[in-house]
Amino acid sequence: MSLPGNGIFVVQGEMAMLVTSMRRSTRWGSHSFPNEEYDVLMKTFQDLKTILNQVDDLKLLDPATYLSPFLEVIRSKETTGPVTSLALSAIHKFLSYGLIDPTHPSVPVIVEDIADAVTHARFVGTDHSSDGVVLMKILQVLHTLMLSPEGAMLTDESVCEIMLSCFRICFETRLTELLRRNAEQCLRDMTQLIFMRLPQFPPEDTSVATFSTVELSLKKRDKSNKKKSLTGVNSNSLERKSPTLDPNVSENDTIKAEAALRHSQDKNLINEAEITIEPVESPKSPVKKHGRHSSMDLAAGNQSITQLLEKCVGNTEVQTDAPAEPQADEQENRVEVNEDKDGFVTEEAPDTEPLTAESGRVEEYVNPRGIRFTPHHRHQAPQPYGIVCVRELFRFLISLCNPLEGQNTSGMVQLGLSLVGTALEVAADQLATCPALYHLVRDPLCRNLVSLLNTERISIFALDLQISFLLFEAQRFHLKFQMEAFFKKLIEIISTDTTKAIYELKEIHHLTLESLAQMFRIPGLCTELYLNYDCDIYCTNIFEELTKLLSKNVVSSTAYNIHTLSLEALMTIIDAIELGTQPEKVRDTKSETDVAVVEEQNQMTYDRGGHVSLELGGMDDASVVSDHVTHDISQYIGGRTGRHKPSPNLPSEAELDNIRNMKKWVTQGTELFNQKPERGIEFLQEHGVLKTPLDPYQVAMFLRENPDLDKKMIGDYICKRSSRDEEGEGPSVLGAFAESFDYAGLRIDQALRLYLETFRLPGEAPLIFLVMERFAERWHTTNGEPFANTDAAFRLAYAVIMLNMDQHNHNAKKLNVPMTVDDFVRNLRGCNGSGDFDQAMLEAIYHSIKNEEMVMPAERVGPVRDAYLWRVLQRRGATAAAAYRASPTSSASSAARTHHARLFTVVCPPTVTALSAAFERAPPPSPEEASGGGGGGGGAAAALCGLERVAGLVARLPRAGPQVAPTLDTLALTLAKFTALLAPPPQHYNYITIGEYIYQGRPT
Repeated sequence: MSLPGNGIFVVQGEMAMLVTSMRRSTRWGSHSFPNEEYDVLMKTFQDLKTILNQVDDLKLLDPATYLSPFLEVIRSKETTGPVTSLALSAIHKFLSYGLIDPTHPSVPVIVEDIADAVTHARFVGTDHSSDGVVLMKILQVLHTLMLSPEGAMLTDESVCEIMLSCFRICFETRLTELLRRNAEQCLRDMTQLIFMRLPQFPPEDTSVATFSTVELSLKKRDKSNKKKSLTGVNSNSLERKSPTLDPNVSENDTIKAEAALRHSQDKNLINEAEITIEPVESPKSPVKKHGRHSSMDLAAGNQSITQLLEKCVGNTEVQTDAPAEPQADEQENRVEVNEDKDGFVTEEAPDTEPLTAESGRVEEYVNPRGIRFTPHHRHQAPQPYGIVCVRELFRFLISLCNPLEGQNTSGMVQLGLSLVGTALEVAADQLATCPALYHLVRDPLCRNLVSLLNTERISIFALDLQISFLLFEAQRFHLKFQMEAFFKKLIEIISTDTTKAIYELKEIHHLTLESLAQMFRIPGLCTELYLNYDCDIYCTNIFEELTKLLSKNVVSSTAYNIHTLSLEALMTIIDAIELGTQPEKVRDTKSETDVAVVEEQNQMTYDRGGHVSLELGGMDDASVVSDHVTHDISQYIGGRTGRHKPSPNLPSEAELDNIRNMKKWVTQGTELFNQKPERGIEFLQEHGVLKTPLDPYQVAMFLRENPDLDKKMIGDYICKRSSRDEEGEGPSVLGAFAESFDYAGLRIDQALRLYLETFRLPGEAPLIFLVMERFAERWHTTNGEPFANTDAAFRLAYAVIMLNMDQHNHNAKKLNVPMTVDDFVRNLRGCNGSGDFDQAMLEAIYHSIKNEEMVMPAERVGPVRDAYLWRVLQRRGATAAAAYRASPTSSASSAARTHHARLFTVVCPPTVTALSAAFERAPPPSPEEASGGGGGGGGAAAALCGLERVAGLVARLPRAGPQVAPTLDTLALTLAKFTALLAPPPQHYNYITIGEYIYQGRPT
């Protein structure tokens, strides 16, 4: 968009309106109490008027020249709401009209200045309605700035400040509903823009040093280089002081000084951004006197919003409010006091002293605002926002979706889910290409989505299902076990009885079935469920359980349309199998050469205005082009095909059969193991799952990887098998089990938690001694032998066990007073060989055990168990078992046809049973339906149509061999039952009676 030719007149008109409003303001209408800030603001407009009268074109001026006076009005706390509103409208108009030349070298600094001024807007409040108008103007400017071409030059911190400003307005319940909804829409548009630009951002440097440097440098910038004190400043100079501009201070010293002022806590970027948007204060707000004028301090309302945002992202510490600012406001001719979010109070020194100190220095450049750039210190241009901003925004949105965070209200969760959905709609495919975003998707996002399935709020549940669909459709290849947890939760919801449930639970059941049918329509997903879960030894039979559960719902459920939705989901699976097994369609309209020619002609070109035009064979008419596009697209469509590539090495039929048989034996062996471990191990050896003679390392992996084993039985078994190494027959199962853990880099109490999560510690002291001895040997070896010997590691590990009992066992507390940290340290003196353990380490261990009990999470319920199961899921996701098998979806692939044939053998029996129940339960046809030749009612006709499609699949899959026999028998018996030919005749019914009746009816 080119600059308008009358841009200079637009600026003059906005300036005239703003100056007129300032003169009419009641605060500045009287001259009996002259205001120095008023004089400075008015003088800047007088200077701008002089400059504009001397130029003919706005291109000849630096944009900062005509933007700075308007931004200072926005920053000033002495201006009223209407004046600030006019200044915001002027900035909005300049951005909308394209008055800022995007090619100007100072544009990055200018957009930073606009963002800083608007996000720190301060004004004198009057009433809720008028102040709401100012906040609406702020949203408009921020929205326009972000979506404009110049917005791409904003830095990471500025974008986070803008987003957080909108969040403040959304979460402030005292504001009007219209204003908060407008802020939500602005957030959606900004989120959409940021994630749409994700493919354009350069990859983030994954090195630890660079990552930390970028994060710390963007966490908390010194705002003194952007804010300007208008009180106590020489009217001839508007120079802003910044420590980095002092030539006597080196860059390293400056960095150290700035680091000393930062808070010691390591917060994320979006939490640290200093946003001082000041919302409307309640009518009972304190009023402060300024001479004979009064103004309302809107900063008081900012504290509650800041604390609210800090809580909603998980901050445990609440910052205290510093009362320095009200005192500074009452004292005129003093330096300005700025209070940041961390509770620090920083003062900007008066500019008179720096002017004297630097009066002899040579200036390289001084812009119209008085910012001095000297030759000795050159700053690089601000870097545009990129992956750092996207990562922090994505992390913040995910934190809002956390249902376990008590500070997150239902409105916050719903807004967070909505914005996450917007991000996934535009950038779901690109998340795996960015390691930082992919890490957030794997753990916090997926965990929150699974946890939110427990909610009873229908709106949140529906959003959760929609986001889960978008996520797993695009990234299921990287989220195997996360998707398993999601489907297991859906199975749990569907299996609940809804006959006596309240309306919300029935609606949740309804939404779940609709979501399942939608997910089954994803090309290849049904086959992938079978290959990745039903054909995985330690995974749940997701596909088989879903089909059986849906069939059960069709047979047993009649309320709230559950049976109809369940049957629809089953028929969706039949649709997928039909598409995967049908013969390849012959394209008779155009050859591959013609299609290639069309692809070359369908090129995107850009016209002079920057708009995209689609040229199709030289056609200009819009209707003709639209028809031509539809005709060409039809050439490529031969059925639904997936947009993801299949896996290169899929298991063969023999391998799948072997896995299925192995899974059957493992399931039965697990049940026997949970009853008697020795009997379960013998059963697995008999069927070839475990080697004969027994391999301790194979048994150890079986005990580690099988999530269905009883933890108590595991502890009993590994202790009993430990006698083998004493007989010289090789390593014991306990030794192999202990060696399967990697404790590198873990403190001994952390490693012990990991060790004891996998089995229940036996109650006998000799067995505890044996188990802890193997643990101490393994931990001491993997951590480079940090203690004097292995016995020292054993003593410390045993002391941790005793400390856990002392601190958390109720019977022990009744008998003895729990140990203090000094007692714990004193008891371990001289236990590290002839020396002592590190006292800081012992204190850290003590506080860790005292604050969090060492428990068996698998035997608990609620959040403790859920957190443990999720940690297990994450650890499994880091192994080779997380490899996802993507099946080909094209019917031309022999592997796809074979996999669909296997799918059909699983889904056919429950589907036939469901269709049979639907046909029997269908109401009789009405007279209109019977006379219309429909052959029956709608339900019966649909059931017969489904049976016909199943019969077609049985006939189409003759190569399935013996697997098709059971399905054919089931279908034949069902159809025969509907003919009534298998029903015995009534007792009074015989052919002789019929013959006599017919004979008697004849005329003689």
